[in-house]
Amino acid sequence: HSGRITVKNCSVHDCTIDTTNKNTGSTQYVGGIMALANGEVLCSITNCYVDGLKVKAELASAVGGIGGIVGRTSSGCTLENLYIVNSEISSFFQYTGGIVGAIIGQTYADGYVLRNVYVDADISSLSDILGGLVGYAQNVNNADSINALFLGDVYMRNEEFNYVSRYIGYQSSSTNLAKKGLYTFKEASFVNGRLNNEDRDDSDTRSKADPYIYVSREDLCNPEFYTNGIK
Repeated sequence: HSGRITVKNCSVHDCTIDTTNKNTGSTQYVGGIMALANGEVLCSITNCYVDGLKVKAELASAVGGIGGIVGRTSSGCTLENLYIVNSEISSFFQYTGGIVGAIIGQTYADGYVLRNVYVDADISSLSDILGGLVGYAQNVNNADSINALFLGDVYMRNEEFNYVSRYIGYQSSSTNLAKKGLYTFKEASFVNGRLNNEDRDDSDTRSKADPYIYVSREDLCNPEFYTNGIK
């Protein structure tokens, strides 16, 4: 497939999505707004939100991406002015994220743009490559500042603790993942039951520095924080 897909000014409310029988033999994709925009397709999703999404991805022979907004898309995409709230994403598979499950690179594009996003959702999986914003990204985010707020929990229901993050579960590029404008609520936003990430060696801490700006309960209750505080 080739071409351009533009999705804007859309919303989804109180939606439940379950993957189908695992014996179908096909790869499935799950997204609150869009399941799949892959191949030679430039995708732009802007000014959209999801409220009350319940995803249960357990019965499938394979899953290529699970996201609160889009399951899987290609590098070169623009994901901007998006939010997901009051939602739960439960998966048995890799490539699971609050905004997008997987961003796969293409030869015509060097990266993607993800910015101005807000996630208030609990995200869990039996597998790793699990992120509060992005499950897997093959290339880098070209946005100088992400302006992202993550308030939910990210939890891998397994003894291993690899590639689980509030931001990106795993990025193939060795480029430093630290970006400006990554906000989270340290008092109640957990990663595998932990409030800090100082002892982890995953996508967040590849630079050995904590990339987050931690906000207080007072910040979250102040309307001016959302208009003037997130930069």
